[in-house]
Amino acid sequence: MKSYTWNNIFNDILKNKKILIQGNVLSIISALLSVPTPLVMPTLIDEIILNKPNFFVKYVGIIFSNPGIIHYLITAFSIVILLRFLVLVTNMFQIKSYAIISKDIVFNMRCKILKHLENISMSSYESFATGDIASRMISDLNTIDDFISKSVSRFITSSLTIICICLVLFMINPMLAMLIIILNPIVIILSSKLSKKVAQLKTKENKSISIFQDAIIETMELFPQLRSSNRETSYINILVQKAKNIKDNAVEYGYKGDSGKQISFFVFLLGVEFFRAIIIFFVFSDSVSVGMMIAVFAYLWFMAGPIDDMINIQYAYNRINETLAIKQETKYPNDINPFIKQEVSVSLKNVSFSYGEKNILKNVNLEIKQGEKIALIGSSGGGKTTLAQLIVGFYEIDSGDILFNDISYKKIGLDVVRENVFLVLQSPILFNDSVRENITMGKEYSDEQINNALRISQLYEVVESMKNGLDSVLGKHGIRLSGGQRQRLAIARMVLKNPKVIILDESTSSLDTTTEAKLYKALDSFLRDKTVITIAHRLNTIKRSDSIYEISNAKIKKI
Repeated sequence: MKSYTWNNIFNDILKNKKILIQGNVLSIISALLSVPTPLVMPTLIDEIILNKPNFFVKYVGIIFSNPGIIHYLITAFSIVILLRFLVLVTNMFQIKSYAIISKDIVFNMRCKILKHLENISMSSYESFATGDIASRMISDLNTIDDFISKSVSRFITSSLTIICICLVLFMINPMLAMLIIILNPIVIILSSKLSKKVAQLKTKENKSISIFQDAIIETMELFPQLRSSNRETSYINILVQKAKNIKDNAVEYGYKGDSGKQISFFVFLLGVEFFRAIIIFFVFSDSVSVGMMIAVFAYLWFMAGPIDDMINIQYAYNRINETLAIKQETKYPNDINPFIKQEVSVSLKNVSFSYGEKNILKNVNLEIKQGEKIALIGSSGGGKTTLAQLIVGFYEIDSGDILFNDISYKKIGLDVVRENVFLVLQSPILFNDSVRENITMGKEYSDEQINNALRISQLYEVVESMKNGLDSVLGKHGIRLSGGQRQRLAIARMVLKNPKVIILDESTSSLDTTTEAKLYKALDSFLRDKTVITIAHRLNTIKRSDSIYEISNAKIKKI
């Protein structure tokens, strides 16, 4: 997926043309109202104090007969207040316009990241930290939100203001204007260079926040296990240490970051003082009046630009682009659908797969006939679950091919494979939602269909005993259900989906033998015409299979 750049942000802004035009019109009005403001009081100095009457004295004289200094001050003060009030009003409406644009852009960026995460490879999923991704989805996008809604609008207003200021400076003194316009960008660039270190320190601080966020999520998820092992204190102490790392990095960013900003600002001030010296020289040479000198001093502060905002937005972009660079799983075309047939065979042809340097499967060949039931056995970590995950396309095989009805998955498409091949995991994790939503996974099914699936999975009576039945909320990760009940709910999902190929990966390991026997008896007719792969250690589970295969030393053999 393409990364985000400055071009992206401005292109996204341009998509909101109507609101953008409204915001820009307000920016122009704000700039036009802002520029005259610093001229009012300096003009008063030139015309009244230095006794060089011009248009200001002329127009005040029209309003008041025999005006005194009080009249001039009241008039000047009133003009300044009116201009600043009008600028305030236009800025408020301008901010609203850019807020609408920023929320729209950030929403689209969040959707883009979520769509990217939807298709990431399982190997990428296993390596990234949940807290880190959450931080990027929230903190970094909020930085961009602030930049668009505040800094971009301010930047556009400032740009328009600078253009107007340049025109005013040329009216005051062309030579002085040329010096300021040429030299001021150099001062800003030097100031910006010194500020880059601040962004690096901010990166360290946010990285420690991401690590802490991920650690606290993981600790809270595993809290029941920690409590049962009496290890809460130990793990909370680890969190305290990670929180200390945040503090240390924040302190470093705080004083070094502020120091960097102070140095950057110091360079900018040197430039300002240099310009002041030049302006005073022009005053001594009678090229600029004292009043206009004061006006130019005020205008210099308009020329700085949003340097800090630009640094922060670049940092946020880098983090978001790291997320968008996470590897996605390969997309295969939906050329042929072999699952149209009632029964489906599964074939592995010279399949090899490894985790890093470790070979899990090497040149494995396996033929499972249409409607056949096989069992996979082997030592823990021997590759049974990996083989099951390869069949549903969780990982890319190193070599070989996986076929359904003699058609490669590369011609079928992984989405079609997963729609027809159901993997029931040993430890299903449920959503903090209702029984209904956990079984249907967002698809539409009637209560009758759901209850039928619950009866087959031996979970109907359990759900019926709940206060709200199918609408009962199961708690985080389904904590209100036992391990065996969670396994049976996962089996109910499988029954409801009615796939052609079923993989049961230790999916009844938490059931007692009596409940397991009832479950398989209820499943008997459901599984009759389906191809079933069962991974288990229990003899009672294995003996229901037509064939038994053992995985050992990265090889598979029939026993």
